[in-house]
Amino acid sequence: MESEMRSIGEMARDSGLGVSALRFYDRAGVLVPAWV
Repeated sequence: MESEMRSIGEMARDSGLGVSALRFYDRAGVLVPAWV
């Protein structure tokens, strides 16, 4: 199975969270991306 990279904008749209919220959660260590 091939891993698909997604942009932060795509993640924000699909999750209903804002880009700034995703970045905040990353900095807080709550929702850390597997790959940057």
